[in-house]
Amino acid sequence: MSEHRIRLAGPWQFRLSGQSGSGRSERLPLSGAGVTGAAKVQLTRGFHAPPRLSSDSRLRLAYVGSGQFVMRLNGEVLGCSSELAGEPSAAACLPERCCRIPIELLKSFNEVQFEVVGEQAEEWSLEGVWLVISEPCGQPVDGGES
Repeated sequence: MSEHRIRLAGPWQFRLSGQSGSGRSERLPLSGAGVTGAAKVQLTRGFHAPPRLSSDSRLRLAYVGSGQFVMRLNGEVLGCSSELAGEPSAAACLPERCCRIPIELLKSFNEVQFEVVGEQAEEWSLEGVWLVISEPCGQPVDGGES
């Protein structure tokens, strides 16, 4: 398998529960420093679908961070970080966690969201997020626009 990573550095929309509008624009790394109480934090970022995906393509959302998150793609729940605890990527040296993305969920333009869950909104960090594309050997991998 050949692998290509697309880093989703920013801009991310940082929004607190009860906040009107789309929130403020931020780049990773981000943390809950300064967020008080049990405010719900949502981090959202859009990206274009990679071109030339085949039926053999495998997609994962990989991230490095701490805390409890619910991850969504285009409104569909991909998983919760607590389900991925202790499952670092088998393909990388990074201490990242991965969540499989069903190809049928991708659209031409997509929105990924990390929602911080748990009682203490200030005890989280999101240091990096990548879209990981794996193709069988011999097939080109093209990251396209993000």
